Amino acid sequence: QGRAVVATLGLGSLALWGSPILWVAGVQELWMLIFALLTLLAVRSKRWTWSFLSFALAMLSKETAATIPAIAFAMLCIIDRFTWRAALRRTAGLWTLLVVWTLVHPTLHARLFGRLQTSLETEHRPSAAGTAVKTVLAQFNLDSAFAPEAGWAHVLLRGAVTAAILGLSVWFLSRRRATARSPNGVAFGLVWAVAGWWILLLPSIGWHAYYGALGSMGFWLAMGDILDRHRRCALVAVVLLAFFREAEAETMSWDWGSTWYQVRAGRILDSIRGRLFGMYPTLTPHSRLYFAEIPNNIGFLAGDGPAVRVWYRDPTLRAMYLSAYEPRAATDSGEDHFFLFDSLTTLYEMAPGQPQSLEDFRWKRARGLLASLFIHAGNPGGAATEYAALARFDPSDPGHALFAAAAYAASQQPESALVYRRIAVQSLGDSAVTEEFPKLVQAAQIAADSALWRRLSRRSGINSNPGSSKERNQ
Repeated sequence: QGRAVVATLGLGSLALWGSPILWVAGVQELWMLIFALLTLLAVRSKRWTWSFLSFALAMLSKETAATIPAIAFAMLCIIDRFTWRAALRRTAGLWTLLVVWTLVHPTLHARLFGRLQTSLETEHRPSAAGTAVKTVLAQFNLDSAFAPEAGWAHVLLRGAVTAAILGLSVWFLSRRRATARSPNGVAFGLVWAVAGWWILLLPSIGWHAYYGALGSMGFWLAMGDILDRHRRCALVAVVLLAFFREAEAETMSWDWGSTWYQVRAGRILDSIRGRLFGMYPTLTPHSRLYFAEIPNNIGFLAGDGPAVRVWYRDPTLRAMYLSAYEPRAATDSGEDHFFLFDSLTTLYEMAPGQPQSLEDFRWKRARGLLASLFIHAGNPGGAATEYAALARFDPSDPGHALFAAAAYAASQQPESALVYRRIAVQSLGDSAVTEEFPKLVQAAQIAADSALWRRLSRRSGINSNPGSSKERNQ
């Protein structure tokens, strides 16, 4: 009992649990760990069918479950004293399933040996030695330097409460007289840890502390065995972990696997939701929402905005980055809304054709963003409206009038084009406008044609850029 108490409380005090618990996508890690433990339990109790099924579910949850057969093999050899041949026979079903899974996995080969070995996540990954050191330090919540955002007083207060609960749990739940330390238990725990952690060294995977959670279970199994006979040391260890965990959780981090990052993401999402409902308690079905400068990796726009569909309980809504905009077909229903993330008001709506407001210091920037977006997305008429508004707002910049004239011409509105061309001539001169105007009209028409080709290509499944570097590397 004492070993289990120390191992469980030590493991539960780790800061690495922040992301799997707080982040909805982290649930795959939790499912994998549950099925991993069920697999080991089934192997130990000789329920081979259940071990096979639970291992399959673990691998469907997350690829790091591939180390489970090795852990089960070590358990049979070290704890149950099976020969390696007998242990291999008893885990043969797991190894067979692992081989089949390796062969049929759709991206595993590319991630280990092909074009997916590198990604944005791996660009700043530590070296192999750095990965090993950080993984071990993460077992004591020491993988990052502490710099609590709200100061140490807050950390000490919360840490004291957590430490008191954990410390009393260790003291009272491990009061039974400790048994002799089992060398086999320590050895198995360390082998389990190494088996769960080595996968962090493979290509295509970045480093986040919670990626090694399966190995952490083995590590703290060994630590529980070691500290079982030293209750005071176990108490001190758990108390320190509690304080370290609070300090790490309060330290600013741009690692999206950290507690601070996930708490920040949750607060931003809550602010976005509140602001969005404040502006639009309901949305027209089939509406599209476009966002600019949304903070990275907060889980808002992945998969064209599932959060918005859940919030409004409308499966027809779509939410995307601003760059994904394309003009609606004439027969499409719904509305388009454009938002700029803003630190003051969370969301600022960039309504196309919005009248000028002297109090709104973001109005000019919003017009420029929309104009550029529309012209590159093949909506020169929309771009013309924004450029025209800028020309009226800031007559000292003649470029706006010239751009408005070209966009109107590209959208087959010659009367409006003539009006803004005359305004541009007054500032730039007739020769300059005569030279640049046809070029701008042609560029707008080319942009519209290119945007139309991209849309048609996506809908038909044609690769619109076969000469891209991505394709050449395949």
